[in-house]
Amino acid sequence: MKELQFLVEINASKEKVWNTLWNDNTYRIWANNIDEGTYMIGEMKEGESVQFISSESGYGVTSIVSKLIPLETVTFKHMMDTMDSGKEEREEEWTGGAESYFLEETEGVTTLKVKMDTPSGQIETFNTLFPKALDSIKALSEINNEILNYNSELFKDDENICNILMVEINKYLKNSNSKIWHGSPVWFIDENPIVGYCKLKSCIQLLFWSGQTFAEEELKSIGKYKAAEVRYNSVEQIDTEKLEVWLKKSIDIQWDYKNIVKRKGVLERF
Repeated sequence: MKELQFLVEINASKEKVWNTLWNDNTYRIWANNIDEGTYMIGEMKEGESVQFISSESGYGVTSIVSKLIPLETVTFKHMMDTMDSGKEEREEEWTGGAESYFLEETEGVTTLKVKMDTPSGQIETFNTLFPKALDSIKALSEINNEILNYNSELFKDDENICNILMVEINKYLKNSNSKIWHGSPVWFIDENPIVGYCKLKSCIQLLFWSGQTFAEEELKSIGKYKAAEVRYNSVEQIDTEKLEVWLKKSIDIQWDYKNIVKRKGVLERF
């Protein structure tokens, strides 16, 4: 095995990050980046055993909580590789390894460091997938609970779409604020609406308030101003590379919606 290390800075308290890591709902969201449908069974208590299981494959690992200081650190010692949703033992892969999480907060910013003993055949996979899990942890910790609640109240397929959109938006709109606005999640820069998503009857709509000016053919014009949309029915339809381009353009290309009432319906570009 080889020890891999990962680090991320999160604009949230240690308590919020800790809860994001280990609360069942948020754990399932960020762990899904690594192995689809992963969940945890057991009590987070030093000396107790817990199971990490994929609901898709049934594979997992049974571990001991070997060290626990709440809000600061936890180490899992992997004792047995399992299959059939934890009911049977399988060939050793992770057995004998350890996985540790460390949290340190300075002036409202929490540094999360992760160390994990990784089988040689999984090193490339985890170097690719675990940073995506960290992006999710960061987004889930920084986003207000109203948006998390909005996503969680949707049917599972729609929730998965919205969770991906939420994480990607949070990744690239670093200086934005988010809230539920007119019933749906919206991100703002200096009080100007930039991007948001909502549940429509048959899909999830992603809306860019200035999207008509992006010159992106996949974004379709909507309304009488400068907004443009794209619609998703499955997570497979989300092209994160294109989404990155659109989100970066949404920072550079903005129309002044926040003063549209003051200007009596006239929309001007910043």
